Amino acid sequence: MTTPAPSTFSRPGILPDTMAAAGICCVTPAEALDRVGQSVSGLWIPYPGVAVDGQPYGRIRLSLPTGDRKYTQREASGAHAYVPEHFEHLREQPDLVIVEGEFKALSLCEAGIRAVGIGGVTSALERPADNPGAPRRLLFELADHLARWPAKRVLFLGDSDTAFSMAFAHEAVALARVATPASLILPRIPISLPKGIDDVREHLGNGPEFTAWWARAVADAVEVSYWDAEVWASRRVTARSEEHTS
Repeated sequence: MTTPAPSTFSRPGILPDTMAAAGICCVTPAEALDRVGQSVSGLWIPYPGVAVDGQPYGRIRLSLPTGDRKYTQREASGAHAYVPEHFEHLREQPDLVIVEGEFKALSLCEAGIRAVGIGGVTSALERPADNPGAPRRLLFELADHLARWPAKRVLFLGDSDTAFSMAFAHEAVALARVATPASLILPRIPISLPKGIDDVREHLGNGPEFTAWWARAVADAVEVSYWDAEVWASRRVTARSEEHTS
């Protein structure tokens, strides 16, 4: 038996009712052992409609993070996209935000913005398990969502510190190559605001101030075109070839 997240539990920028509707709940070490094969405690975040080897997939936000490790999941269960439930009315929006983390995706959806969560800024794409040498492709759940409800624009949103992250830049370029025919744009959180979009929403409030700020962020977003991505990728291949021959 799981213990529902108490009504006093909170995450920045998300209502407790939203988390409860998403099935997020506290788990004991015994319950976590059953769900992810690890004796830890934290918040269980189920991924709607996702199963691995016949078992429901989800991640646990650890009560006691170890170093940089804040989340855990069943071993060898792979990377998956988190598509929030109960926000079907947002599916027809022409923009889709890809954001790091389930809580941030929920916060955006709660604000009326269509969003899907990924496990990390370099987790939007994967290599085919049966062909590791093949080009990376969109996570299955993300590709499936876009196939059912196409977007005109994909917004790749990172935390404020991703302005200094080459890993984020590399993933943006990779996304631009596979997002076509949708265009890819990069709305930014300035370092003058809290780090994550859920923190920004908590800071600005769930009202006109956040809505106006988000509209400006989207309007000012830089587009990463398919051709820019192709040129950048070609230069990387050339640079690597020169390194190997020098």
